[in-house]
Parts: sequence; structure tokens; C-alpha cells
Amino acid sequence: MCRLSVNVCGCGGSDPGGDCLVCADPCGAYVVVDFAGEWPFRLINVHAPNDELARKIFLNRVFGFVNDATIVIGDFNITLSKLDVGRNNVYRNDGSRTLLLNLLHRHGLVEVWRALNLTRRGFSRRQVKYVLQLAPMLLQ
Repeated sequence: MCRLSVNVCGCGGSDPGGDCLVCADPCGAYVVVDFAGEWPFRLINVHAPNDELARKIFLNRVFGFVNDATIVIGDFNITLSKLDVGRNNVYRNDGSRTLLLNLLHRHGLVEVWRALNLTRRGFSRRQVKYVLQLAPMLLQ
């Protein structure tokens, strides 16, 4: 259990046009970074809690950082579809699944891997499980 009670947030430094740490959870559950350049974007890397109630609170907090050019990556600890479940696993009822799907829809985000593999059964135990991108041009 993390004992820190504050987030490390805010852009500092002398280069206002440079990359910027927007916010980092002191327990390491998420980090939000703005990248400058020709196509500026925000990257949010997450490691969601295993507990369903804690995950709902976490998702609402993290999706508060989504802007109009955001990539969200990480481990959401959620199976979004039955195709994401391994042969020996069970597709359980999970209220955070509905919340995540609603947040994706509200922010115009898509799960890129699933969008490119509509019927393929697959799941990953790697940290990066979902890549969500506001700009569907990546799929073209």
C-alpha cells in the first residue's frame, strides 16, 4: 500500500514549449506526460488496481487527464470482450468494464489492437495491454 498522499503534478523548468510531466501518481499507478513537437500529444501510462471498486475510482481519475490528443497505454486489469479471455479463464461480470467502455466512447477513444483484430482471440500478460488513441488516423 502506498503511503504517500499527494500527486506530483505540474509543468516546471525553463522550456515552456518542451515535454512536460503533467502528473504522476506517487504509487506508480499512472503517469501523464505532454509531448511537444510537430504533433503534440498527451501520453497516459496506467497500471489499474485489481480490485473492481478501486479500479472504477482509478479510471475516473485517470480519464480526467484525457484531452483531444491523448494516447492511453498500460495494464487496465480488465477484459473488454470474451475474445480477450484465455481458454482456461472465465469472463466474469465486472462493472469497471462498462465504465471503461463508456469512458472510451465519451472521449472518442478506441482500443487499437481490437479494432485491427475484430475476431481474433488474444490476450496478453505483458504490461502494455491496450493502446487507445483519439486520432483514428493511426488505423488508416
